[in-house]
Amino acid sequence: MPATERASGKADNVARQIREMIADGRLAPGHRLLEADVFKAFSVSRSPARRALESLCSDGFLIKHDGQGYVIAGVSEAPCAPRAALSNIGGIANAEARWHTVYPQVEQEITRQILFRNVRVKEEKMAQHFGVSRTVVREVLSQMRAVGLVSKDRSGRWLALRVTAQRIKDLYELRQLLEPAALQIAAATLEPEEIRNLEQLVDQLIKDYPAVEPDQLNFAERALHVEIVVGRCTNQEIAESLKRSQLLLITNHYLLDLFIGVPEKTALVFLKQHRKVIKALGKGKIADAAEALRVHLVLSCKELVGRLDQMAKVPKPDLAPYLVDQS
Repeated sequence: MPATERASGKADNVARQIREMIADGRLAPGHRLLEADVFKAFSVSRSPARRALESLCSDGFLIKHDGQGYVIAGVSEAPCAPRAALSNIGGIANAEARWHTVYPQVEQEITRQILFRNVRVKEEKMAQHFGVSRTVVREVLSQMRAVGLVSKDRSGRWLALRVTAQRIKDLYELRQLLEPAALQIAAATLEPEEIRNLEQLVDQLIKDYPAVEPDQLNFAERALHVEIVVGRCTNQEIAESLKRSQLLLITNHYLLDLFIGVPEKTALVFLKQHRKVIKALGKGKIADAAEALRVHLVLSCKELVGRLDQMAKVPKPDLAPYLVDQS
């Protein structure tokens, strides 16, 4: 990926995290942000930090401050020290490493539960359970909200809703409409070597089958549906809409890994469908690749709904201390 694209990606990531901090109150109206504070906190160079702040200013989240830096837009409910935001923004650097450690454990636990029921997540209990700060917990939950795993209700409580057959169908309908379009957009950014590498990966998995681990299947799924379709789609509105549907990839992975195993015939069929998409991309037949992807999603939906029926025979797992049954 060219250096300019990498810098742009870093700027987008920093801007997203600051928007989330503003949304959940960690950064309040009137707080001041300096470019130096941002690039130190997020471990990026000055250029992505500057781009992120300029982007947030253009979108109305920040206001250019007289003399230096920016302030959070809006009306503060209480007086703020000019740089009170620094304690919040500075904490992100340490929180970044901690949330990466906590996230996989929480993802697995919440996904196990929503295959059976609705649950509420208690921030304080989670922080105590993992021995981390509330900042780390909020970052974990913010990352999960981005992929549709959790959401906030009107009272500000974190909820993870049960994965029902109807919810699966609704999310797959979203994917069937948007992923083929996103793939056609993303195709223009792909280098031939990237496509060849992905094709070789899928070919090797097909050759090795059935001696393939669930994690390898999950990696192949994410390589196509997340890294290419979402990650390389330059239409940010489409990409952001599709991120919420990534819940399906997470759910599918844990269904396979934790409960019902890998259905051999189906998994092999899906790998071959992936190869059809990738081969069409390699030949420059972008419309054919998009249609092959749509067909794959239609069949995937039917398969996942069918697998969900098997869960009726599985006992509900016990709740972690930081989760409350909301069914």
